[in-house]
Amino acid sequence: MLSGVDIGCPENLQTGNNSGIGLGCYLSCSDKMAIGDRDLMGPGMMVFTVNHVWNPERRTFYEQGEVRSPVTISGDAWIGARSINLPGVTIGRGCTVGAGSVVTRSTGDCSVVAGVPPLQVRVNPIR
Repeated sequence: MLSGVDIGCPENLQTGNNSGIGLGCYLSCSDKMAIGDRDLMGPGMMVFTVNHVWNPERRTFYEQGEVRSPVTISGDAWIGARSINLPGVTIGRGCTVGAGSVVTRSTGDCSVVAGVPPLQVRVNPIR
């Protein structure tokens, strides 16, 4: 783990072996977060396990509450710099997330996702 990493609720974080959390990353960990073996996270990457509930009948976010969902990074993944990974997402094993992407749903194994929201491309794994 490099300097400037901020982990909220570190007791909810489970890490595998030989993974790296880049400079200036933020992991909210309000719910469970699992990082697998050999995952690499670029600088400024963010993971959120909590979000505000949106209710149009109420006027402010303060009164609407929060919803928590765990996040899993399955292993051998590369999460690009300044990407944002939202609650409830599972990053598949061997997945690459492009820099600056906003990941709103789970990815498949050995896929490449990039964009806002990301486009997913399945890649055949090297054996």
